[in-house]
Amino acid sequence: MRKTGWQFGFFLTIVFFIFSQTGCSKDKLPRSTGTIINTGTFATGGCEWIIVIGAAQYQPRNLPTSFRVNGLEVELTYRLVQSLAECPNPQNYSGLIHVNNIRTI
Repeated sequence: MRKTGWQFGFFLTIVFFIFSQTGCSKDKLPRSTGTIINTGTFATGGCEWIIVIGAAQYQPRNLPTSFRVNGLEVELTYRLVQSLAECPNPQNYSGLIHVNNIRTI
């Protein structure tokens, strides 16, 4: 049995719709306020710059130089890269984050 043109087009439309609904989802990144803190150099056992969000302390892997001000209040979106920081005493921190967007408040 041969399908006519409109039936085949309708079939392709349905297939496209199904695949578009099951594609990759864009998870919302967390938006939080936090405080930039200088914990000291790696040589002295610090993690250099961290961002305190609530009770959690994160090592940002890409904190812009202009935001490296001790006590600076910021609003940011970020994603957790890994659950351990890459600095001395990583157990003292909540993990390593990638800052997607940041601004002062």
